[in-house]
Amino acid sequence: AWDRRGGRLGMGGGHYDRLLELLDGHEVPLRLGVAYGAQEIPAVPLEEHDVDLHGLLCEHGWTMFGQ
Repeated sequence: AWDRRGGRLGMGGGHYDRLLELLDGHEVPLRLGVAYGAQEIPAVPLEEHDVDLHGLLCEHGWTMFGQ
């Protein structure tokens, strides 16, 4: 699942968060996700270690967050 703040809901375990943590605070490279539009929810529950995305691609096109 994903939300319009750039939050994403993974498989648990924090594998992507540990990788994305290395890029946190940097604008380049962009942290982009790929998902279905039907997976959008109003708000992904975030924890302190969660790293958000800059944008997401779904069948409806690109969504950039924080723009």
